[in-house]
Amino acid sequence: MSRLRKEQLVGLLMVSPALILLAVFFLYPLVNSFYMSFHKWPLFGKPKWVGLDNYIFMFQDERFWESLKFTFVYTLTVTPMLFVVAMGTALLCNAKAWGTTFFRSIYFLPVVMSFATASYVWLWLYSEMYGVIVYALEFFYYYWEVI
Repeated sequence: MSRLRKEQLVGLLMVSPALILLAVFFLYPLVNSFYMSFHKWPLFGKPKWVGLDNYIFMFQDERFWESLKFTFVYTLTVTPMLFVVAMGTALLCNAKAWGTTFFRSIYFLPVVMSFATASYVWLWLYSEMYGVIVYALEFFYYYWEVI
């Protein structure tokens, strides 16, 4: 086996977990939902093959066209606004201007606070004096010692 072939095989082995996850969580549900769209699926009982009837009903339904129009308009209006806000925030965080450090601190404070809070909770749980975990372990230790 040539060196290039071995490298290709190693590369394929490295990528295979991602490919398996992609197949299990994306490709299988996609193909299965396409298959299911050609059936009538009752809550209980066996599915019945209806062919293209579901699609014909969908294209004749006024609510489908209204929801498609709403989704189209929503996507065309909200996506650019979100992009502008996100780009503006990124530029503010990266700017070399007065107040940038304060803005970064306020902007990232919720992220930092959640880590700090979780750290203090775990410190409290493992505390030797009043930790819940230590208390439970001592309780079981003394309980088994008595028995």
